[in-house]
Amino acid sequence: MDSTSPSENAPTGAAVLAHEYATDLEALSGVVTGIMAVPE
Repeated sequence: MDSTSPSENAPTGAAVLAHEYATDLEALSGVVTGIMAVPE
């Protein structure tokens, strides 16, 4: 991979960003589910 080529870096960066966003969203969903599961 050529690090000087933005056309190669852009899709990879977007994929990493999307993966991190999805992971954060999944973690947040788990936290919300955990809070909802706690009896009042």
